[in-house]
Amino acid sequence: RGHRDASGLRRLLRGCQETPVLGSETLRSAQALREARNTGPEPVLSLDFRGPRFLGPEDLLRAPGLWPQRVILMTLERVGARTGPDLLRLRALSRHTGARAWYAAGGVRGPQDLECLHALGVAGALVASALHDGRLDAGLLARYGGGPGTTASLVPPHTPSPVP
Repeated sequence: RGHRDASGLRRLLRGCQETPVLGSETLRSAQALREARNTGPEPVLSLDFRGPRFLGPEDLLRAPGLWPQRVILMTLERVGARTGPDLLRLRALSRHTGARAWYAAGGVRGPQDLECLHALGVAGALVASALHDGRLDAGLLARYGGGPGTTASLVPPHTPSPVP
């Protein structure tokens, strides 16, 4: 269940020791993200898209100066669809938002996509579907520095990596 406003986020983040991931589709405004960043640990922001439509407040999309250091590009229709990561949107967003650690979510088909994301300087990828159906395995993820979870780290952790 998402917390949509600043007061709900403050209650959630007060005393939080984990890294929160805030999905744009659950935020009411850019102000809610600003409040969350001032309340607890530095969050990861997930910019959620369905097709060309941004799922979240437009003021958030137009305010990259408010975004945290780590940002996920979540392309919902690509999750589990084996269509490849959203490389065009990754390039477009990262080109205009400064040095950030970008993470791709949705569409990773296998090792070739990880190679492509690595070449682009993407920090990591959420690869749960590819792990579950066997297109990726723990040995391959270890090559990219990924741990036993569902993220392939494509560069050293917490390294800002602008995508060309």
